[in-house]
Amino acid sequence: MSKASYIIFETQEVFDSREDLAKELGVSKASIDGYLYTNRLWNGLHLFSVHDNNLICLECRTILNDSNWPVYYQRDNYHLCRGCKNKRAKIKAREFNVKRYGITLEDYDNLLEKQNGLCAICHKEEAGTNQYGVRKLSIDHSHENGNVRGLLCGKCNHLLGLANDNIEILKEAINYLGSA
Repeated sequence: MSKASYIIFETQEVFDSREDLAKELGVSKASIDGYLYTNRLWNGLHLFSVHDNNLICLECRTILNDSNWPVYYQRDNYHLCRGCKNKRAKIKAREFNVKRYGITLEDYDNLLEKQNGLCAICHKEEAGTNQYGVRKLSIDHSHENGNVRGLLCGKCNHLLGLANDNIEILKEAINYLGSA
């Protein structure tokens, strides 16, 4: 006999029995059976039954076997498939990165549009990659007053960082390159 859990997708609530789910929704167990097995919406809610070791991604509603979802992706009956977890992590990382510099995602996008999607120094697209694919341009800011100056590719951002944002060091580097 397989053990089933019952899930309301929109609220992410998990119930151990159809009776508990019916009681929560204020309907009969027979009504719940009809909704579960015909994949109909109940008052705009998606109801799922999940059996044995199968889990449901509460983002995309994909039902996968437990072996495809490492334990660290699960939290108190809240499950995300790898794809949804990566999408969520990418969004959270981007939000965190722009907030660090006191700007919004809209401000970042406006800067990106103003620079035509290119680095403010070398005027090239970002070529570096990370776990999410091609990196976004880095937010360049003054270390003295924190003001955002523009968006740079990883190489140009490192260039300024290694020179400690010191104009004299950068001028000496230019002189050095010109003398060779």
